[in-house]
Amino acid sequence: MRARGGMSMRYSRFVTRVVMVAAALGLVMLPQASAQASSHEVVIGVPLSVSGPAGEYGRQQRIATDMAVEDINAAGGIKGKKLRVIHYDDASKPDECINVVRRLIERDKVFALAGPLLSSCTLVTFPIANRAQVPIVSSASSAPGIGAKNRPWAFRNTTLEADSAWPALEYWVKKNKIKSVAIFVDNKDIVSKANGTIVVPSLLKILNVELLDTVSFQSGNVDFSAHVTKVKQLNPGGIVIAALQNEGAGVAREVRRQGMQQSFWGPQPLAVPTFIELGGKATEGTIIAAGLWLDSPDPKIAAWVKRYVDLDPFHRRPHFVAIFQYETMWIYKNCIEKSGATLDPKDLESDRVKVRDCWQNLKDHPVLSGTMSINEDGDGKRKALILEVRNGKFEIVNP
Repeated sequence: MRARGGMSMRYSRFVTRVVMVAAALGLVMLPQASAQASSHEVVIGVPLSVSGPAGEYGRQQRIATDMAVEDINAAGGIKGKKLRVIHYDDASKPDECINVVRRLIERDKVFALAGPLLSSCTLVTFPIANRAQVPIVSSASSAPGIGAKNRPWAFRNTTLEADSAWPALEYWVKKNKIKSVAIFVDNKDIVSKANGTIVVPSLLKILNVELLDTVSFQSGNVDFSAHVTKVKQLNPGGIVIAALQNEGAGVAREVRRQGMQQSFWGPQPLAVPTFIELGGKATEGTIIAAGLWLDSPDPKIAAWVKRYVDLDPFHRRPHFVAIFQYETMWIYKNCIEKSGATLDPKDLESDRVKVRDCWQNLKDHPVLSGTMSINEDGDGKRKALILEVRNGKFEIVNP
């Protein structure tokens, strides 16, 4: 009997890996599960960007979500009920994000939501959850102001760009004695745009660093030769790359191809191994702001990362938004169990209020990566870290 159960579990994991590989390659759609919760389970909706420009991040969050479901259920579930999640791919498109969130709330009747990933998606879906009075938590959205505009049902369990940028930017400027900067910015991606046009320029003023120019492009661009040629003529002291990993790596490669040796600084979206893999030696020395160091020697983090890599069909190392997603699922378990929620269908509205209030009052809450708090705007607060690319990997600068 035990052997049969073990064989079933191994087969289930094998099938899951096959499906994830196919989904990652665009061969199949994510399961469109729509069955409502039974009396023996808690259902959380998970909008995921597993395709489109943010596909790498969303794919990682899906793996992390499934890890959390497995672990929570192995630990007895939530108040003795099994946790089940319903995934949908929003294709990294705000319009589709709206459709997915509405489907999860209105058709699937989920208890709460863990997602979406992108700030552009939270901008349009947080108001929907607010009107429906359903808790919604993003573990990646980090553009300024979104949390404050969507009280009291929306939260962000991540590190905001403004919080993470300052320590890393100050360190980079002082280390390299930078007096002037040029910024490459992806104007299509909302977080990159916020970093390149609002967050970084305002911090450069405080640091008395001259901003020579801001050169824009859009997600999906692959030829940056003209952009870099323009910046080369300015000869800045340093270069900021406000972009996602694909375009960020492309900019770095082109800068080095044109013979420029200025140091790079990047925001949180570049703290993903793919940036180094795609950019190669061009990324060496890049200083990056981050909310978590996934190469930490902390045995709990190291074990989680190893397990993640084993489950990933491509055996890639994760971005920290993956572990934040894992933590979000556990915080939901904690809030449901500690807030007095009954999980009786007739108490659904009051249960949601209790869970919402639990999220709002989290202070120095222990999570796998350390501790986190939620501020009055519903935004997560964590220690901001400084990473540097050294010998093809991220190293911590401020332990």
